[in-house]
This record gives sequence, structure tokens and C-alpha cells, in this order.
Amino acid sequence: MPKHCPILKCEMDNNNAVVDHDHRTGMIRCVISREANSLLGKVENFFQNFCQNKFSLDLPDVLEHLASYLRQPQTDYLHPVGLNQLVSRFARLKAEDQKFALQALGAKKDEVFSCNNARERSKLYRNLLKENYGKTNTDTTGVESSERSTQ
Repeated sequence: MPKHCPILKCEMDNNNAVVDHDHRTGMIRCVISREANSLLGKVENFFQNFCQNKFSLDLPDVLEHLASYLRQPQTDYLHPVGLNQLVSRFARLKAEDQKFALQALGAKKDEVFSCNNARERSKLYRNLLKENYGKTNTDTTGVESSERSTQ
């Protein structure tokens, strides 16, 4: 048995190692971690159910393209949903961590400490993100969008 999972590169022992096989051919591929086997199964099933007959690429090619895509540099545009996700994560932080994050974003100390609760700190955080990533507009659907992304 290999000591490390060839997919997740984590250590394996008898408790988390499984024998992986190809569901199309039934042939054993390798011993991998239980987590990698679960991930691989989900990816293969999704590809088989939703992509395989629609595109001319096979799964390894799609995964190579996916890895290449994920390694691309990100844009400087903040997606409206991304803004909401960041604010939601921020709201779950402890008060001291929120204050630190606000100051790291450029909030003045008196501005941070004038916030009386998490809701006010979250509002300030949202406004700082908007300032750092461009002003936001509300379009006709009521969805916030970055002004720069609509130009």
C-alpha cells in the first residue's frame, strides 16, 4: 500500500485507504484515500450524467482544463454574490477579529470602535469592500453589480 494518496497527497493508513476501481471496466486502478475516492466518484458521476455525451472531451482532458482555468489569475472585479459571501463570513468572526479585519482594510480606528455591534461592523466591512473594489450600482433587477464590470 502506498504511504501517500496519489490524488490528495495525504498520508494513508489502514483506516482511510481504499482500493479504487474503474466503474466502467471494473479494473483496479490504485489504493487511494477514502476522501479521494469519494471526490473521484462524485466527479466521475457528474461527468457521466451531465457532460459525457454533450462534449467531445474525456474526463481527464476536462480536469486538465479545469486545473488550468483555476490557476489563472483572478480579475480585480468583485462579484455581487462574492461580496455577500465575504460579508457573511465576516459576520461569523469574533468581534476582535472583525475589528482587526476592518483596520486591515483601511478603516480608521475611531470608525471601527464607533460600531456598537456586529451588524454595524458588517455594514462598514461591506462599504470598505465596495470602496476597494469599485462603487456598486443596483441594476433594474435589484441585484448589486460592480460599476467597473458593467463598463
